[in-house]
Amino acid sequence: MATWSTRDGAQKIGYPGFVKSDNPDAIEVQILFSEELPNYWDQIDAFEGDEYARIVIDFTIDDGQVGSGNIYALKK
Repeated sequence: MATWSTRDGAQKIGYPGFVKSDNPDAIEVQILFSEELPNYWDQIDAFEGDEYARIVIDFTIDDGQVGSGNIYALKK
């Protein structure tokens, strides 16, 4: 669980950033499931840039299933 932030950087031009929180609110996101992603993490990390860190979070999808996945969060 987390919040969205509109901090400096890319957020100035309309891209909110994910911020993991100790007192989280549920937020809605889109989830991409792909076994191929690990082959491209280096390229995706480079695209996201230095303002973001790829972290693992827990999620619950609409049918109640839970899992863990990667998301790019704003670096503090």
